[in-house]
Amino acid sequence: MIRPTNEEHPPQGIPTRPMGNIAVLARMVTREGRFWIPAKALRWTPTHVMVSYRPEPEQREETLAWLRKDDVTRMLPC
Repeated sequence: MIRPTNEEHPPQGIPTRPMGNIAVLARMVTREGRFWIPAKALRWTPTHVMVSYRPEPEQREETLAWLRKDDVTRMLPC
């Protein structure tokens, strides 16, 4: 399972209820390297976003992770 080393909980004010289900790209940093994967933004604060993602494409269940907002985007720049 991919657990990002850039996972980080927001310091305060964590929303307790889902706020949306927005398709995003999440930058994951692991021992194997850095890469972008498809994810869904479920909750957010001014500094962090909780994403839901599948660590492996064939895996059915999703994993949750809090990432800094700079590690989540709706589209990659050219």
